[in-house]
Amino acid sequence: EDTTYFSPTKQQYMVNYRVENLQKLIETLIANKIEILDSIEYTEYGNFIHIMGPDNTKIELWEHPITLK
Repeated sequence: EDTTYFSPTKQQYMVNYRVENLQKLIETLIANKIEILDSIEYTEYGNFIHIMGPDNTKIELWEHPITLK
């Protein structure tokens, strides 16, 4: 109840998409005026970023570490 993880939305879930070449995808999303909510988080589990999807839903994009070069 106290988490802000889903902010700025009030939803209680998040869709997570596994993607390849996260940096290139972000460039494409920015060019298409998709709202980027934060910066890429680099972890041993892969890279993550959040965007605002249709109907103001927060979406997590995840680049699996095995796809990283």
